[in-house]
Amino acid sequence: LDVAKTIFTDLNNRVVDAFRKEGTKAKGFPSGIFNAVISNPDLGFVGEITSVNTSEVEDCLKSGSIPVLTSLGFDGESTLNINADVAAREMAIALKPARIVFTSAKGGWIDDDSNELVNAIDLMNEYDGLANRDYTGRQGTLLKLNEIKLLLDNLPQYSSVAITAADSILKELFTNSGGGTMFIKGEPINVFTSIGQLDLNHLKGLLGNRITDSYFENLQATADKVYTYGSASYSAVAVVSKIPVDASGDEYVPFLELLHVDPKSQGLGRENLMLKKIKDDYPGLVWCQNNFDDASRLAAESFADGLAKTSDKKTFAWYGNIDYKAAMASKYLNDAGHATPKTEDMGKVSAWSSESTPSSNLIPSSSRVKVGLLGARGYVGREFAKLLIQHPDLELTSASSRALTGMRVIDSFGLDESAATHGIASDLCFETVEPEDFANLSASGEV
Repeated sequence: LDVAKTIFTDLNNRVVDAFRKEGTKAKGFPSGIFNAVISNPDLGFVGEITSVNTSEVEDCLKSGSIPVLTSLGFDGESTLNINADVAAREMAIALKPARIVFTSAKGGWIDDDSNELVNAIDLMNEYDGLANRDYTGRQGTLLKLNEIKLLLDNLPQYSSVAITAADSILKELFTNSGGGTMFIKGEPINVFTSIGQLDLNHLKGLLGNRITDSYFENLQATADKVYTYGSASYSAVAVVSKIPVDASGDEYVPFLELLHVDPKSQGLGRENLMLKKIKDDYPGLVWCQNNFDDASRLAAESFADGLAKTSDKKTFAWYGNIDYKAAMASKYLNDAGHATPKTEDMGKVSAWSSESTPSSNLIPSSSRVKVGLLGARGYVGREFAKLLIQHPDLELTSASSRALTGMRVIDSFGLDESAATHGIASDLCFETVEPEDFANLSASGEV
């Protein structure tokens, strides 16, 4: 164990030195943080944590330094080795941070079926399904899942855990979409048979200007099931109605009237959770893409088997063996008072993949926050631009530099034309803007 202690201490010092060389204040704690006991003598000097000395770590944080810890404990006489995941868990439980970030070579949680990185995992609604999968030969993955669940079970509702790649930490911390997989405690998805069973103030608070008296009355009259995410307040809502598709009114088709997620909760996978729950209840479903917010529309596309476009620029989608044309005809007759306009059947989703936006949670340009950059020529300006193109909610619309006036921003920052899809237009040029001018730009909505 003396050899292990020497190695851990040396590694701790090297990490601290690396931080300091980059101009970041850091302090090493190779020991003295975890109090532990030997729980199983047969395992030798393996410790079980009994308490965490948080005062020194908190003082370090308050001073603006990064504490660097090792997973070594002390029982009053001997140094004990502690599992690093357990040490991280116990420290987090003691400090109760808003976000815990683990780095891994894979950069996040990889879905077994698609082999793609999962953006978010809601443990209340998804843990059982994940835990019951076959982890033969990769028990460490199941162990990590259980450690994260145990960790979040002992933290406040607002806390989350992220797994990301080392080079994506900034994106994970400072963007809504993140850079890896975010695990949240989650809340239940509630199902109601009437809108009247909901807290109407919460519902109106979520939907805002979408709620008009006539819209609300229509939902009350037609709703078959209403889904909400959360009990104390609603961060997502979906309404499914059954619309008649024959003259007798005896045959109905389920129609998703509404799917909306609070913008603050977008990027956490709640759209997908709501749709999975709805699909469990309705093996076939039709909806109009135009009725959804951008994040919900993208999620719904991933569930669709096909879609059809009408000449009045509406897009209908469906999944399952269902008479979507009859549903469209009924909706137009009931809502607009006329027959379905000329329709182009686009077939299976694979045939219209160009319609879809990549599932990276990027916010369309029209919805981004417009940002102006003063003194954009220097180092800080360049570094800000690098961060900005990773951020889904920001768009650079003004960049001021006397020396570079007239030069394209992407040329100066060494970016290619693809930056236009990430918040910096290819034709944006530097201009001379005085600080007081930004007030006028802000007033006009340009920044």
